[in-house]
Amino acid sequence: MNIYLLGSFLNVLDKLDVLLDTESKNNPENLYITTALSLYDEPIWPEVHQQITTKGYPSKQICISDLDKSSLEDAVAKADVIYITGGNTFYLLQEIYKTGFNKTLKDWFTSGKTIVGESAGAVVLGPSIEAVKYMDDPSKAPDLHSMSGLALVNFLPLVHFDTHYYSENYPNMLSWIYESGQTFIPIKDSDLVKVSPDGSIRFL
Repeated sequence: MNIYLLGSFLNVLDKLDVLLDTESKNNPENLYITTALSLYDEPIWPEVHQQITTKGYPSKQICISDLDKSSLEDAVAKADVIYITGGNTFYLLQEIYKTGFNKTLKDWFTSGKTIVGESAGAVVLGPSIEAVKYMDDPSKAPDLHSMSGLALVNFLPLVHFDTHYYSENYPNMLSWIYESGQTFIPIKDSDLVKVSPDGSIRFL
């Protein structure tokens, strides 16, 4: 029952390889959730998913918005590892709540499974996503009525901390975080952060 947080899958695949249980990693029913990327005209997930699969991480690629509640629950039940990709954080959280995936994921995770969250997929696992309004566009999620995350970790995973693309966003975001009193962990794109069942945090 571990959580792995990261900014970029491709930067840390070699680290994941020695950490994930072989039997769990090789389960072809594992899920690669691309919902956060579905807003983009030219999504990059087919290429990334292919590289991940080539590295030895088989998984089924799904968008939770495309499945009914029963089909989504059945898919989750068969998985040992769920990978949640980056994309628009607000849209991802909106669809998580709309589909009921928040409860399904929590129940599945507490049964001893593993979540790997990349970028937006990491941020939604924290207690709130509001801080990333300086990085992402909240207007992409008009039906999102709460900024509360899934709270599977008790801090904000602050991803892409060393990425030049977001460097202009960080001063305002950090000011907001300090003023709000939130706890955060900065995560560089080369980092892999493991959160153990006891809540301990380890950079790998």
